[in-house]
Formats: sequence, structure tokens, C-alpha cells
Amino acid sequence: MSKRTKKLLPYYLTVFLGTLILVLCFGAWGLSYILITISGLFWLWARICTHCYGYGSKACPSGYGLISARFFKRSQKRDFNRAFKTNIWVIALQWFIPLFVGIYCMIRSFNPIHTGILFVFVLLGFVYLPISSKKNECKKCPQVTCPMKE
Repeated sequence: MSKRTKKLLPYYLTVFLGTLILVLCFGAWGLSYILITISGLFWLWARICTHCYGYGSKACPSGYGLISARFFKRSQKRDFNRAFKTNIWVIALQWFIPLFVGIYCMIRSFNPIHTGILFVFVLLGFVYLPISSKKNECKKCPQVTCPMKE
């Protein structure tokens, strides 16, 4: 397993758990969550990464700068803070959809296994990933001004 894959494992696990929450609660909605997640990544690469100093560079700790450059042209405006603040809601969907669906299903019919999956999802998505990103990736990021660094 590559170093980058190991770094992304908590993210992949969070997306898997989010998908599992939707599948357990509403069956086929799990597929829609995967599509939302993939669409969200492309949105991020197109609308946020194209404004970043790490665009097209190995200096981007997430690797998104290189991925973005493969699919999208660099923005002429390069106003990263505005792009980030305007578009981050798309990424937030990846975390809040499973959270709200999981809470709804827990209220509708309590199941300890579903609750455990939701609990691990919340720990990973809302606690571990933000702290880990800020502690590791943000320190290495070439983007000088960023809402995450404030």
C-alpha cells in the first residue's frame, strides 16, 4: 500500500461508512451518496483547487492539485479564499447527508449496529479528519491564505 493510500484510508473509510449508513437506512440511496461524493470531488477540483497555489504541483499534500490540473484549467482569478468559502458546502454534503440520514434512522427504529456505524462515521468525519488535516496537510500546504489555516 502506497504512502498516499495510507494517508487517504481514513477518508475512504468515512465515505464507505457514509455509504453503508445510507444503504442500511434507505437501500439504493447508497449509490446516490457515492455519486454525490464523486461529483463533490470534481466540484472541488474545478472550483477550489484551480485557485490554489498547489494547483498542478506535487507540493499539494492531498494530491488534489495534480488531479485538478489533469481535468481543469487554472483559474485566472486565483482568489482561493473566496472560492473555498463559496464552494465548500459541496464537500460538507458528504458529511452531513449520512449524519442526518443516520440520525433519522436511529430515531425511526433504533439499531445498535447502525448507531455504532454512525458513531464511527462521526468520529472519523467530524473529529479525526479535520484535526489530522489541520495538523498535517495544512502545515505542508503551499496555499498561504486559507480559511482552514485561520
